[in-house]
Amino acid sequence: MKKISLCACVLALCLAAPAVAEPLGVGVARNGGPFSLMAIAIGKALQAHGDIEFRPRSHRGSSQYVPLVDSGELELGIANALELGFAFNGTGIYEGRAHPNLRLIGATYPFRVAFTVSEELGLREIGDIRGLKIPGTFSSAPIANVLIDAMLANGGLSQKDVTVVPVTSFGQMFDDFAVGKFDAMLSVLGSGGDSRMEERVGKLRALGAVDSESALAATREYIPMATIQKVLPSEGLTGVVEPIDVIFYDVLLFANKDLPENTAYEIAKTMTVHRAELIESNPNFALLSESELAPQFGLPYHPGAERFYRDHGTWQTP
Repeated sequence: MKKISLCACVLALCLAAPAVAEPLGVGVARNGGPFSLMAIAIGKALQAHGDIEFRPRSHRGSSQYVPLVDSGELELGIANALELGFAFNGTGIYEGRAHPNLRLIGATYPFRVAFTVSEELGLREIGDIRGLKIPGTFSSAPIANVLIDAMLANGGLSQKDVTVVPVTSFGQMFDDFAVGKFDAMLSVLGSGGDSRMEERVGKLRALGAVDSESALAATREYIPMATIQKVLPSEGLTGVVEPIDVIFYDVLLFANKDLPENTAYEIAKTMTVHRAELIESNPNFALLSESELAPQFGLPYHPGAERFYRDHGTWQTP
């Protein structure tokens, strides 16, 4: 009788105990990379102000985990707006493979893309690379080809005006640039790759984009959500040796549509209300203001995230 009573008490305690939430899987590209560091910072703030736990899941590239978020095998991921637009609509590098279950949570920081060259070449703007060698093909990172075409178009150029040297990945691009196989490489400013390259080859210079209506229109033929913004020299921006105009577009946290609404609400809230803590963990969060955290470029937001932005007064009507 005592044994039965003891078992009943244990069962009652188990039933009464609150369920422990499973960590949310977050797809990121490469441990230690910018997406991984973003996920870690968001996860740290979430745990400090609630019981949501992030667990970054590293992959070779975002094209590997975007389908996993769409299928629900991962709850969340971090990717750039251009790729998410292609993936949701089944266009571009995802031609014929639409991923309709993706939903946006909010912007993290902007990609700032540029061509970077050795300072010894004396180049200043994208148009100056006419006739030079640049990387291309990027079979394991096809989104890079779109970025290159966008930057060439901004400078009034196309691939016919340069010599394209095939590479498979960003890693090969860095190695080949270091040994002089081409003159200009693709850079995501502030990501760390350029600073490591400068240690190998000497001073670098990021080439300025053209800030005009026609140049922006040409850029948006490839990156519809792109903007052109001024970047000033600062610590961590290797190659930015003077104020230059740079192509910007956002990197976002996104989720599967079946993520619980309250969970999406709390994540969006943390990314907004506790942004100072995110910036303390990763200064790149400071590149977007509170009013820029829910950009509209044709993709649906998770209902929980949208509800937060409406409550907070920062929702922008598409």
